[in-house]
Amino acid sequence: MQQNNESVNDLVLKVRNLKKYFPIKNKKDGKKTKTLLKAVDDISFDVARGEILGFVGESGCGKSTMSRTILRLITPTGGKVIHHGENLAEISSEEMRKKRKSMQMIFQDPFGSINPRRSVSETIRMVLRIHKMCETTAEEDAIIRKILEEVGLTPVETFWDKFPAMMSGGQLQRVSMARVLVLQPDFIIADEPVSMLDVSVRIGVLDLLLKMREMHNISFIYITHDLATARYVCDRIAIMYMGRIVEIGPAEEILSNPCHPYTKALIAAVPEPDPFIEIEELPIKEFTSGISGAEAAGCRFYPRCPQGMEKCMKEVPDFTEIGEIHKAACFALESESASVL
Repeated sequence: MQQNNESVNDLVLKVRNLKKYFPIKNKKDGKKTKTLLKAVDDISFDVARGEILGFVGESGCGKSTMSRTILRLITPTGGKVIHHGENLAEISSEEMRKKRKSMQMIFQDPFGSINPRRSVSETIRMVLRIHKMCETTAEEDAIIRKILEEVGLTPVETFWDKFPAMMSGGQLQRVSMARVLVLQPDFIIADEPVSMLDVSVRIGVLDLLLKMREMHNISFIYITHDLATARYVCDRIAIMYMGRIVEIGPAEEILSNPCHPYTKALIAAVPEPDPFIEIEELPIKEFTSGISGAEAAGCRFYPRCPQGMEKCMKEVPDFTEIGEIHKAACFALESESASVL
């Protein structure tokens, strides 16, 4: 695994105080009210060149909304997304269209993200033509052939004229990766790219993702709810809960030394491959509504936290430094640090 490089010159992406709020209409006591669902709420992080930063959290925590906001597929409510010095929130639609060549996304569902009426070669050819990357059909054919070989769809002739209905999920996800890779991006968001695939083919797709990183020095945000795949591919991991990052640090350190109560609960929820081990109750309280939790003035995790204090109800905890690049947002950690001093 590559180590994170904090040099400003090596940063491909800088996200600062990113927010995405959705208004929700409610009706209470005969009166109509509006509530803000804070899907992404004031998150900041960097992605270094060639780094894979994983975002882990349960369904509904804001991972996918964050990814679409970063790529401006949906408009952010606030904050900055800086790619090579340009704030994506401030550039025009035409400039953003040009940017998309270097910022791409691999979607979760390969069956839904590929046009069923286009063959494999036509799918990739369309990308080349949209971005005007070739002058002749022969040039397009050469590039398509090279990309299909690179993603392991060989022999190329077997897949050239195949349609999505004739392919497996793993093969279709490789087509999705070829469609992205042909643009030679330097930053890719992989949104749960193996969650819809059979377990037997997941490792092949993950290895291809790592190969793409090594061959082209591509930076990734890898979104998942699966800690095992995050450990396999990620340099760093960020744990998200209700729109906020609660812990971030090197992958091995996060998994071997979790500090936030929510991170500990996620790791405790991973099943052991032993039928004789008794399953213990998770060390968190019952789940509360995402909307009511997002309205809380203090820590979002407080209603479920076994270490919750009165302070947690009213204030949002700052990050506490645990290691050089490992930090977690929890008042209990602040208390522990103070007691040590």
